[in-house]
Amino acid sequence: MAKNLVPLETYVQGASDIARRAEDALEKSSIPNSIGLIGLGKMGGNIARRLGAQGWRVSGYDTNALHIKDLEESGMKGASTIKELVENLPEPRILWLMVPAGEMLDNILFGEHGLSDTLRPSDIIIDGGNSMY
Repeated sequence: MAKNLVPLETYVQGASDIARRAEDALEKSSIPNSIGLIGLGKMGGNIARRLGAQGWRVSGYDTNALHIKDLEESGMKGASTIKELVENLPEPRILWLMVPAGEMLDNILFGEHGLSDTLRPSDIIIDGGNSMY
């Protein structure tokens, strides 16, 4: 069983107050305008580019070094390990995962040197893949 799991609020389709509550929470918080992306392929890479264009400071990690290099040319800060990516981000950290469900995602979250070993309870993970987390 994984450690440090926090239950998340479940999205209810058609709930009109979700976006308003999220905006209110961000306005009242000290969340920095920095984000880390894991998975910089077609979808993750384009998310990184769009966030950068909107003024976010983007750091990224991918197992494919060419994806990292491509996005570094766009101004993103690349990381060669998950640990380095986490260390590049101010607290509370925001990490957006764009990897497929299965063993790859499980290793990123709970494997040796995974996020569960590095993050703190105040950090935020956005799972943009097709997993059940």
